[in-house]
Amino acid sequence: MENLDLNLYNYELKDLLILFKLSDDFTAEEFKNAKNIVYAVHPDKCELDKEYFIFFLNAYKLLLKVAEFRFRNNNAPLDFENIKNDFFDKSEEEIAKKFTSNKNFNEKFNDLFEKHCKKNEYGYGDWLSSNEDEDLSYEKRKENSRALTIQNDIETFTFSNNIIYGNLDRETSYGNSDLKNVYTNESVIGITDNDLKNMQTAKTVEELRNERSINIDPLNEIVCEKYMNKLKAKDNIETTERIYKLIVEEENNLKNKKNFWANLKQLKN
Repeated sequence: MENLDLNLYNYELKDLLILFKLSDDFTAEEFKNAKNIVYAVHPDKCELDKEYFIFFLNAYKLLLKVAEFRFRNNNAPLDFENIKNDFFDKSEEEIAKKFTSNKNFNEKFNDLFEKHCKKNEYGYGDWLSSNEDEDLSYEKRKENSRALTIQNDIETFTFSNNIIYGNLDRETSYGNSDLKNVYTNESVIGITDNDLKNMQTAKTVEELRNERSINIDPLNEIVCEKYMNKLKAKDNIETTERIYKLIVEEENNLKNKKNFWANLKQLKN
């Protein structure tokens, strides 16, 4: 325990779940027990330094936000005024008006932006300005495209009123594609000579008739139910991961925002 890293933002969701003895697809009932771990490291309950209690308390609060989002009531009405007040501050609005009227606004704003802006870790800015992939042969591009095209898993879709949606994390499930793939692998059709050689061809008309007359038995109800439950659990885990990343990103953005306005007020003074 003494070697425990107390920097919360060095932890992935799976690390915190292990700390609080929660499964990847934890239930609301299981989460109730997580609070007991926070109680156990309270300075009055153990001999650990209070920094450990603060770490576990903050980690619990972070997981609590994830749990509240996962198990929230989707039918609860949203109060726009409350949402708006969380993002807009009248005093900050006045400071911004005075700051933007300053003749050196552009220079000062750019300095503040560079200092507090969160760098995008997933963009392709460096790749676009480099010569990477330019020397890939046509056949190599086709092989890469083919690897992206083949999909053996069953694709599931959910129907809700008039909306149809699948897994938007998969680039092939909707019209948009990854920028890098568009400029490299998706610029060619992913069919190689090997695909043509490996195609199953019928030698006679009779063989072709026999092949097409084979009945494929559908999965029975029990197997289907198990498969759907497995997909649902997988989807819950992926959703929880996305929620966690968004919450951590939001907290970092709020810190940057706080520092930004603090610097802006100093410039004003």
